[in-house]
Amino acid sequence: LDSTQPTWHYRPLPLGRAREDLSSMRRAQSVFITKINLAPVEQLTWLRKTIGAFRERTGFSVFEFESAIAGYYPLEKGPACLESQSDLRKARVLLVSGIGRPHTFEELVRKSGADIAEHMIFRDHHSYTENDLKDVERHAADAPVDAIIITEKDAVKLTDWKTSVPCFVSRLQARPVSSLDKFYENIDRLLL
Repeated sequence: LDSTQPTWHYRPLPLGRAREDLSSMRRAQSVFITKINLAPVEQLTWLRKTIGAFRERTGFSVFEFESAIAGYYPLEKGPACLESQSDLRKARVLLVSGIGRPHTFEELVRKSGADIAEHMIFRDHHSYTENDLKDVERHAADAPVDAIIITEKDAVKLTDWKTSVPCFVSRLQARPVSSLDKFYENIDRLLL
């Protein structure tokens, strides 16, 4: 469960975005809550309380994860060349994203220490055109910025893009906040 989603998203369609009611958690052995470091306190409290009500009846395990930028790699070199995120601390950057929750990407880059000059937001699953990329280059030059930062989701569409400003891809990481021992026990039970 994405803890940054507003409560109405957890209602079944057509009132929300859920495919089934939260009561379906009764069938679960494990529930994962993600992005807890990005969720508003009230939202996270509501989610934990809601999950807790179902957990009391069935006893499933709950695991919480926070999201962070693990580092950045140059677009032209690919993920094998992961660099420390400290390389972009205090760098003035232009963010470019075509993802469903762009504000979480922006928040993670901000928390990594970069100075965000602008965030060019395209619709989710955007197919970048030559004109889009020229526009990005123009914004980068006008700002001016030290680097352009994109998501891994966008990077797969831009592998041949040659920029005049260095372009880095953010590597997202989900870090467990709680022990995963119970999760591995559940997996072992399923496989044995």
